[in-house]
Amino acid sequence: MSCFTELTLAYKKFVEAHGIHIPEGKGELICYEAGEAFDVEHDHLYILSEGIVAFTLGELATVTDYKNEQKNYCIGNLPEGMMLGLIEKYAPQLPIHYVAETTTKIVKIDHRYFDAHIIKNKNDVNFVIGMLSMTIALSIDILHERSSGLGYETIRAMIIRCNIKKMNGTLSDEPLSSFILRRTRLSRSYVFRIIADLKKGGYITVIRGRLYSINRILPEKY
Repeated sequence: MSCFTELTLAYKKFVEAHGIHIPEGKGELICYEAGEAFDVEHDHLYILSEGIVAFTLGELATVTDYKNEQKNYCIGNLPEGMMLGLIEKYAPQLPIHYVAETTTKIVKIDHRYFDAHIIKNKNDVNFVIGMLSMTIALSIDILHERSSGLGYETIRAMIIRCNIKKMNGTLSDEPLSSFILRRTRLSRSYVFRIIADLKKGGYITVIRGRLYSINRILPEKY
């Protein structure tokens, strides 16, 4: 069973209670529109100050590539307060790419400033450790959610996650089937069959391919 909602709320409270303060002139504000793809420079860190960002593995060149479930694997979303660039600094072998799912603001800081100032501040160090711990927790939850071994259970979890993102206003304009396929390794035919059966049973409402609502508790088994 996924703890996505509880972890997301816990992370939000953590960021509100703590946080890294970047003095004026020490960071560059960068804005991205919803759907805009970007990469990070390995000699900089990026603090997500506003918005939601998805991160993927693959050869991302355009937003079209990101939406192509056959070309990229969407790992998950990064909420406000998250720090981008640490993985790229210590594990540049991973082909990580980012896409803004909402209008997004990011503060770009030099690694040298981070190393010289932030990691010497006890409060900031505690925030970074806590933020990384929450990131690991969210990643473990995603791994558990998508490795149940049963295709239907994975789809069920994805539909619930899709609905939560819809209610939070962080769901990009994509079909439910695409949302599931980009986050799993399930076959298109199987995903379409499960969605069709859930629609027929009145469990979900899908309009023009987009999830409109979950009408009642999704069955545990299929």
